[in-house]
Amino acid sequence: MENVTKASDYELLARTQEWLRKERVSTATVIIHLAEVQRRRLYLDKAASMFAYCTEVLRLEPGCTWRRLQVAGCCGRFPLLLEEISAGRISLTVATLLAPHLTVENHVTLIAAAQHKTKVEVEELLADLAPKKE
Repeated sequence: MENVTKASDYELLARTQEWLRKERVSTATVIIHLAEVQRRRLYLDKAASMFAYCTEVLRLEPGCTWRRLQVAGCCGRFPLLLEEISAGRISLTVATLLAPHLTVENHVTLIAAAQHKTKVEVEELLADLAPKKE
């Protein structure tokens, strides 16, 4: 663990940004790996489901597991989503909201529309896409 108390203000801000960049890349990489573990069904020797494998074996919190598996389920079809997570243009929370709505026809437009948006903003964007019930 690095000693941050001795870093200058400039160094601390720069390091924080760099660690966040690394975290985003790591998150996307973990999602790719989880998708492949699930595709190969490698979890079956250790747990009854992929969710159980993540929570019981990998020790991820249920919420973290759900978000990662939600995105992992569509990353093979829509790798652009992982690129946006890795680049920091879309958060994992936003990617989780988008995942069930992505299609071959809309994924580029929808992902672009969600860049740098908050969870609430993306919820509103998705609500506008849903047909209105009368």
